[in-house]
Amino acid sequence: MPYEFVNTPIEQMSVEAIVNPTNMFMQFSEGLSARLSECAGPAMQQDCTKLAPLHADEILITQGYNLPAKWVLHVLVPQWIEQGEEAISLCYARILQDAVTQRIHSLAMPLLCCEQVGFPKERSRQLATEVMDVFLRKHPTLHIYITDEQTPSA
Repeated sequence: MPYEFVNTPIEQMSVEAIVNPTNMFMQFSEGLSARLSECAGPAMQQDCTKLAPLHADEILITQGYNLPAKWVLHVLVPQWIEQGEEAISLCYARILQDAVTQRIHSLAMPLLCCEQVGFPKERSRQLATEVMDVFLRKHPTLHIYITDEQTPSA
């Protein structure tokens, strides 16, 4: 299967790229972004500060620095209360398309909007599955790991 749900903390995954759902200023002060920044080292935050602001329709890429992943794809999470579930599905699709465009073959990402904006975890999982099922028909070489972003690092 080209995708699977795992309980491994994303910052420990040996994949080509990981997804960092973040805020528009790319300041990593809490949650998953803070864990990734801590593991990657200060160079990631320095580069992200230079790249900010992050807009809703873009994905910014940095090195993985001290992470096992080579790349980090930084994405602004949608405000689902204002924008609806479709915005979350579109965000998943944009991440997958960007990974293919960047010739990434293995990608780890958390369930979107759960930790950041309180979207129901099970519904985010359903949206991710729907998007991946459609997307991977055309791009079967991309292997995706979906992690629970609230899993604490060991």
